[in-house]
Amino acid sequence: MSKKSPFQQIDEALFKGVDQLKSQTPFVKFQETVAKLGDQEQKIINLSISYLLLFIPIILVLSVWLMNSSMRSTIEEKRQILSEIEKFNNRRSESDSKGRELIVLTPIAAQSELQTKITQILSRARIPGNSVNVRSFNEGSSAGELKEFNAELSFDKLSTAQFTELVKQLEERERLKISGLLIENRIDQSILKGKLNLAFLTQQK
Repeated sequence: MSKKSPFQQIDEALFKGVDQLKSQTPFVKFQETVAKLGDQEQKIINLSISYLLLFIPIILVLSVWLMNSSMRSTIEEKRQILSEIEKFNNRRSESDSKGRELIVLTPIAAQSELQTKITQILSRARIPGNSVNVRSFNEGSSAGELKEFNAELSFDKLSTAQFTELVKQLEERERLKISGLLIENRIDQSILKGKLNLAFLTQQK
């Protein structure tokens, strides 16, 4: 059996409603009253009823269409809101990820802690432990749990290869950014001496 169209269902419902209306006492009395009127009045009333019955399906269809249109608009608004929330979450996740890349892995809040870290780096890079020392350590600005620190290192008797490895360990592995560099002239150009300025962020738990 083929499914009935919405318009056909509306028509059938209207005809069924009309049939039920005809059997109601108020409608019977209404017919009796109309029957007592003149021909012209009866024509006007019958014509008005015909127009009313004609426009009822149209009004119903328009009502259904407006409701569906409103629902579609609401659904689209919800989709847009969900899309914006998803974009925000993605941007926040990306921002958090990049932020974590800027924070030192192990919190450093004192000169002694930085010196211990430098000693570990030197040992890992097979550089003499007395070649690099922390000369100054200062706390910078802070925002919540994040704190900025600045430090100055002095280095001496480093070969070019050792100095390169030191810089690599500081920046790439430990996330200690070099903000300044001064290399003093030496008679032997293969032996380096100078100062390094560091800047880094740490998260205090």
